[in-house]
Amino acid sequence: MRTEYIERLLHYLDTYREFPGTVLVVKIERICGIDRRCSWYIINLMNLIEEENLSYKWRKGTWIIYKNNIDKIRELLLTLVKS
Repeated sequence: MRTEYIERLLHYLDTYREFPGTVLVVKIERICGIDRRCSWYIINLMNLIEEENLSYKWRKGTWIIYKNNIDKIRELLLTLVKS
């Protein structure tokens, strides 16, 4: 995995974590814009997170994450960066 896309996802999680509510909605278009390569990597990352039961796919390009899972997701992404 390319670290620049993991960093984008981590930045998104950190930015929207402070907003009120118990759920965080991850939208690819907010993270990547029109960059298709970025979108592909984020989809793969979110599918990996979904396999760990830390997120739920809502519809195309949109996932739902409970805010109490964000720390576990950060740990998972940081282990991907180190490997």
